[in-house]
Amino acid sequence: DFLFALDLYRHWGDESGAAYNPYVYKLYGEVREAEWSFLFTVTGVTFVVSLAWALAEIFRESRTNVGSVKSDVENYVEGLTAHVLCGLW
Repeated sequence: DFLFALDLYRHWGDESGAAYNPYVYKLYGEVREAEWSFLFTVTGVTFVVSLAWALAEIFRESRTNVGSVKSDVENYVEGLTAHVLCGLW
């Protein structure tokens, strides 16, 4: 769905992208430029943060028969960024 919205945004200057589907043009016609920019920014930030989390988990030091080796600071930062991203979405 997001790629559909992105394609519609890219071809927003002319109505050719929505010529065959007037419902789509009506649906997205009232979305302001600032809302599109905010959506793309939040999507980009979410992708970068999730990539960083995935890489951190992949390269995390692991020890056999030991509990979590995550520090409290890492848990706090992950929780804070998750709350901020949820608030933005």
